[in-house]
Amino acid sequence: MSLFLKYRPQTFDDVVEQKHIIDILSAQIQKWEFNNNYLLFWPRWTWKTTTARLLAKAANCISPVNGSPCNECRNCLAISKWQTLDFVEIDAASHTQVDNIREEIIEKAPYPPSMLKKKIYIIDEVHMLSKAAFNALLKIMEEPPVYLMFILATTEINKVPETIISRCQVFNFKKLSENHIVWRLKYIAGKEWFDYEEEALHLIAKVSDWAMRDWVKYLEQVSILWRIDQQNVSKFLWVAPERTIIDFINYIKAEDFNWVILYIDQLQTNWIDLYVFAKEILMYIDAHLVEDMDFYVKLSDVFKEIIIWIKNYPYSPIIYKVNLYKMFNWVSSTNNQNSLNKWSSSKSSWVSVVAQDHDNSSISDVAKPTLSTNEDNLNPLNISNDDIINRAVEAIDKITVKWALRRYVSIESFQSWLLSLNVINQMQYNILLKELSLLQDTFSRITWNQDLKVILHYVSKEDFLQKQFEL
Repeated sequence: MSLFLKYRPQTFDDVVEQKHIIDILSAQIQKWEFNNNYLLFWPRWTWKTTTARLLAKAANCISPVNGSPCNECRNCLAISKWQTLDFVEIDAASHTQVDNIREEIIEKAPYPPSMLKKKIYIIDEVHMLSKAAFNALLKIMEEPPVYLMFILATTEINKVPETIISRCQVFNFKKLSENHIVWRLKYIAGKEWFDYEEEALHLIAKVSDWAMRDWVKYLEQVSILWRIDQQNVSKFLWVAPERTIIDFINYIKAEDFNWVILYIDQLQTNWIDLYVFAKEILMYIDAHLVEDMDFYVKLSDVFKEIIIWIKNYPYSPIIYKVNLYKMFNWVSSTNNQNSLNKWSSSKSSWVSVVAQDHDNSSISDVAKPTLSTNEDNLNPLNISNDDIINRAVEAIDKITVKWALRRYVSIESFQSWLLSLNVINQMQYNILLKELSLLQDTFSRITWNQDLKVILHYVSKEDFLQKQFEL
């Protein structure tokens, strides 16, 4: 027997985290005040069908205990073992047509129960019924005999007609919390003598999307190894541990697109389910949103798009790379705008100083002012070559050019009106050659020299390293 069936709740007390529902149903059992029609809805695998069966047993139990079925009397055992025709469970997904409803319910429901106190019909996934089937069901639900009870269950209440909803007592189930799932997993693992790490149980809870049947199934799947740890859970369920998520987000924060690309490829190599990984990212964002609102809000938009597209695209990594590339462009543009505002502000201040001193200065003094080396006054004659490259990387908004400058470019020489750059990768050299006007404009701005000329040289890695060795 599977663990899910073995540990399925047998009393209302076992249906935890649905207290707002269980309290009402238990009170109805104790006072013997039932409704004829019930509608249980909301997330998948949150005890809806289980609660429906418990309600059916409790309504027929000969000696209920605190509103719960005793599971020992003749009626409870008959329902548990499916040995009575007075208890019928229908899967609406396979009985969608009006003929099915007419044959299974309409023709048989009017007859009183032969064994139990009440004749009960559970219709699971009721939203799958056709319009004609709903109309046929509506008639008997409007004026049911006192001994007849319908318990409907659905995950999509929006597809259930208002006429049906209005004739039912509606109970809204909620998702189980991660802490409860972990507690329940620890309980089952303890009963089954499994060796486990609590962090691994948290990982199972997250990957299951808090659906009860899933997390029990995953526990059983990994338990075959006896050791339930993060490594085994990650390996066999294709999910990533939290450390992997944190590292991936940190690479995005650092705007290191190269490592982000490599990381995505590594996830694919390690058979991490990229759809589940995207959901894990969103859950992490939800837990840490207030730590960096602007960044996490933008990142959540990106992964929302990834999740939307990833289901309909045959190759998941490209969805990641394209959407994250767009985000990097957005971040770069934002940073570039801030940098330009700062540069414009400092330039305006410098122009004001020059204008005030114009009467006491020569033309050459005005044309080539002596500037300090602080952050607000950029002087190419007083800063290192590395600083010049770094300022260009910060000012450029194109991620491909930014990446090439950061990884493959060095300054060969920098004279008053000429900047010579070495590029040690042929492909990157071709990219930068097409963007020469952008480089020209950027280096002119950060050096305040509109007459500066930028030239590119392709240098092989061997020649470059040999030159460095000679120096």
